Amino acid sequence: MRRWTGLGMTWIAIGALVAACAVPPRPPSPQFVFVCPAGDTVRVQFLNDSAAVLLPRDATPHLLPRAISGSGARYSDGTLTFWNKGDSAFVMRGDSIVIQDCGITRQRS
Repeated sequence: MRRWTGLGMTWIAIGALVAACAVPPRPPSPQFVFVCPAGDTVRVQFLNDSAAVLLPRDATPHLLPRAISGSGARYSDGTLTFWNKGDSAFVMRGDSIVIQDCGITRQRS
């Protein structure tokens, strides 16, 4: 009886592993590049409920959670805000717009 229990647990573990492997991996989210009038670029990767935003001259992306907006898509951590509507975007630090009039140029996979 004890041997059967161990064997049964082994088959359950194997079944769980096979089921986990059967789920296809999720494709990476596309990256969008917004070009601003001064020639700077803002790179954005939209995730489930957040956006990874890489600003000009920054080495590390800012992970900004989705925030409430009246129009467009807004992502903010309370200090830095990325706002996107259609093909345009701007960035705010606090209450000041620091990058504006950016337009989408291309989507990268």
